[in-house]
Amino acid sequence: MDNLVRMPARDRRPADANPPPRIPEPVHDRMEFIGCRVVVACPNRRWLQDMRAVSNVTADERGRPVVHLVPEGEWYLLALTGSYSDGTITSKVETHPAHRVYVEVLHEAFSAASTLT
Repeated sequence: MDNLVRMPARDRRPADANPPPRIPEPVHDRMEFIGCRVVVACPNRRWLQDMRAVSNVTADERGRPVVHLVPEGEWYLLALTGSYSDGTITSKVETHPAHRVYVEVLHEAFSAASTLT
C-alpha cells in the first residue's frame, strides 16, 4: 500500500505556455503506471475519466489481466489523509479489464517548447 500515494513528477512551465497534450495509450503488462491518470473504455462506447491507477496490470482470480483504479479525488484524499472519503483504504477501488484501460501520457513533441530550463 506504500506505493499508492506516490505522486507523479510535475513539469514547471511559464503561465502562458500550452500544456502538453495527454494522449491515451493502452496499458500493457510491462508498463508501470501506478498513480497515473487513466481513462477506461466502457462497453456503452463512453469513456470513464478522472481516474488514477492504484495497481499496474495484475491478474484477477480467474487469471484475466485487470487494473485497479480509484476516482481522482479519492486518490488525492488517500494521499493527504491516509484513507478514502468513507474512512477505508480499499472500498473505493474499482477493478477494470486491462484491455479497456488507457494511461494518459504527456507528449511533449506536440506542444511548444518551454523556454525555462
